[in-house]
Amino acid sequence: VYYTTTAAPVESLPSAGAFAATYRKTFGMAPQGFAVFGYDAARVALRAVLAAAKAAQNGVPSREQVQSAVRQGTYSGLLTGTVAFNSVGDRREANLYVMKLSGTKATLSTTVKVKAPAR
Repeated sequence: VYYTTTAAPVESLPSAGAFAATYRKTFGMAPQGFAVFGYDAARVALRAVLAAAKAAQNGVPSREQVQSAVRQGTYSGLLTGTVAFNSVGDRREANLYVMKLSGTKATLSTTVKVKAPAR
């Protein structure tokens, strides 16, 4: 049986090793794929808030300024790789993970790059 997911198996992300170890130590269990996306999303949001605050002459940015900063930025150094967003907030490119289920064990079969539709 094969299925697809947008959540990468943590072990398939080379840069997520330290994150996985810290997560396991903190929560007593291995992180699931969406934990990595949550971590990356928080990093993107914080970088966007900082960029928007800087654009607002170090003042408190508006929600619209932060939203604009997210969409204008390219975010590298994330556990899932470099991320950029289009004008409506979709990732310009994402990975779709094809998983193979054998009994109760899921393993990564392949990864497919998917681009957001043109808007």
